[in-house]
Amino acid sequence: MYDSDLNSGFVDSQAFDISQQWSDITVLHHSDNGYTQVLRAKRYGKWHTLKCLTGEAAGNPRYQTLLEKEFEIAYQLNHPNIIQTYGIEKIQGYGWCIVQEWIDCEVLNPQLPKKTLRNELSQLCDAITYIHGKGIYHRDIKPENILVEKHTNRVVLIDFGLADKTAFDILKEPAGTTGYSAPEQLLQTTTDNLSDIYSLGKIIQLTGYWKYVADKCTQSLPQKRYPNAEAVKRAINRQIRWQYIVAIVLLIALGAVIYFQQQITRQQSDDILTLNQTVNDYRTTLDTLNQRAADYQNINNTINEYQSVIDTIKHQTADYTKEQHRRDSLRNQAKHQTDLLYIAANISDSLKDEILVYAIARYDSIRAFPTYDEVKKAYNEWKNENLSYSRNIGKKAAASQTGYVAELLNIYSETRLPQTESRVMRELSLQLFYWRRQGRNTPYKIPEYKE
Repeated sequence: MYDSDLNSGFVDSQAFDISQQWSDITVLHHSDNGYTQVLRAKRYGKWHTLKCLTGEAAGNPRYQTLLEKEFEIAYQLNHPNIIQTYGIEKIQGYGWCIVQEWIDCEVLNPQLPKKTLRNELSQLCDAITYIHGKGIYHRDIKPENILVEKHTNRVVLIDFGLADKTAFDILKEPAGTTGYSAPEQLLQTTTDNLSDIYSLGKIIQLTGYWKYVADKCTQSLPQKRYPNAEAVKRAINRQIRWQYIVAIVLLIALGAVIYFQQQITRQQSDDILTLNQTVNDYRTTLDTLNQRAADYQNINNTINEYQSVIDTIKHQTADYTKEQHRRDSLRNQAKHQTDLLYIAANISDSLKDEILVYAIARYDSIRAFPTYDEVKKAYNEWKNENLSYSRNIGKKAAASQTGYVAELLNIYSETRLPQTESRVMRELSLQLFYWRRQGRNTPYKIPEYKE
């Protein structure tokens, strides 16, 4: 279902034919010592760096030995910050050449910003620490031997032509570049890692930063320098660490400020809540007190009402007491009248009729009797006594008169004064008039009735 014209593949492919020969060989650099040169060449479609002897030095066994020594030292190194050595070959027209990686790079620039330099020097320290760990000393550390790869900023240490190793016992002689080599390196046949520390300090001096570190690295006495490149790396990065520490301290301080601010805010919120609760409690208490005051006012009003009722009762009681006293007085008067009537039935004829008439004339006292039965009982007693008295002494006139008065009492009791009181009093007054005309005067004064 697929068209054969659509199949993948190379157009006009030919047999595998990649040259193993070096091509495009170009001279890049002659070393300062004048016996080596650096070439760039292509093989297998890839650029390489070739290091070989110059034409004048190619037949010199001493320089040939130095080239072999450099290859033996460089070939055993495998570190990202050290140039990679692939092998050594004899190339027509150039003799023996050390084959190394090609780096599209620039020489270390000490005038770059501090942050960039710190990063590049840290990588350089890593490379020096690595070679020192293998007992190898570079002895020619300078900006021209420190390359920085473009686009990656990878630092690469190159040119181990003057390098030495403690295990080697050939070509032990002073070497180095004036201005970067340690004083002892130019005087002694053997050196140690402190000579490279001196050269590292000289490079740090060129940057204008880390003066204290550079001064310690370049001490004239080796024992006063930093003991290794790792210590130098820590020193130039110490400022970063201090910045980190300061930043951490500031962050901690800021966090503490925020925390305490939150605590203060929380405490203020709690205080506000407590205050609001207290205010609410006070309001509740005030409402309770107001309610109690209202209750007390109601109680006072009730007490005042009760007091008014009590005062009314007192007034009524006083009126009742006054009325009771009046009634008691009337009862006493009635009793006194009754006693007079009783006495009248047993006294002499000369006084009896007048006293009796006097008692009846005070008719208002009769009202002291509360019931009709009491009045009638008194009437019957008076009537019986008068009749008995009349029969015994033969005083018919007195008996008839007494009977008449009793009859008047009977009229009073039946007609219920005051309907007939005027008639009764007229009859009584008439009888008294008759008695006085007959000469029945008495020392007692009979009160006159008034309408």
